[in-house]
Amino acid sequence: MDIRVTMKKYLTDPIRSCTMVLAIVLFGLGVFYTSTASAQSASSAPNLSASTTTSGKKPLVINKTRDWGFGVNFTGATRGTVTVSPTGVRTTSGGVTPLNTVGSTINSALFTVTGEPNSIYSVTFPSSITLTRTGSTEQMTLTNFVCTATGVLSKGTETFTVGATMTIGPNQRTGDYSGNTYVTVTYN
Repeated sequence: MDIRVTMKKYLTDPIRSCTMVLAIVLFGLGVFYTSTASAQSASSAPNLSASTTTSGKKPLVINKTRDWGFGVNFTGATRGTVTVSPTGVRTTSGGVTPLNTVGSTINSALFTVTGEPNSIYSVTFPSSITLTRTGSTEQMTLTNFVCTATGVLSKGTETFTVGATMTIGPNQRTGDYSGNTYVTVTYN
C-alpha cells in the first residue's frame, strides 16, 4: 500500500500567521503477492496485481477498487484524529476540525477479493502505518483499520470496505507524507 498525504496552508486572518489545513488525503493501493509453503496469500501494495496458487484452488487475488479519502481538515495546536468509518462517515477529535470543502473526498477504501468459490479466507491489516513527510522526519500515523469482509468468497468473490483513523500531530506541517505497508488475504 502506497500512502500519500498533502498538507496545505490557508490564511485564516491576513494579519495573523497561517493555519494549516490537511488537504484531500487519498491513499493509493494496488496489489502485490507473497506466499508461504503452508498457505496461499496475496497482499496489497503499489500498482501491481497478484495471485498465488495452492494445490486444487484458484489463485487468491486482492484488488483495491477505491482509495481512502479523509477530506479537508484544519489542524490545531493539539494532537487530533480523523476517522473514516467503513460506511464513509468522517469524524474528528482533538485539534482537528473538519471542513466541508467543495471537491473534498470522504470515503472508505474498497477492496475486492477473488478466488475459489465458497472458500473461507481471512484478511490482515497492519496495526499501524507510519506516514513520513518528504524531506523531513515529521510523521502521522494511520491505525484502527475496520473491515466489513465476511471472509466467505460466495461465487468466488467478495467486495468490502475498510475504514481507518489518521492521527495528526499538533500544528502538523504542510507537505507530502507517505508510507508503505501490505494488506494480506489468506485462504483458511
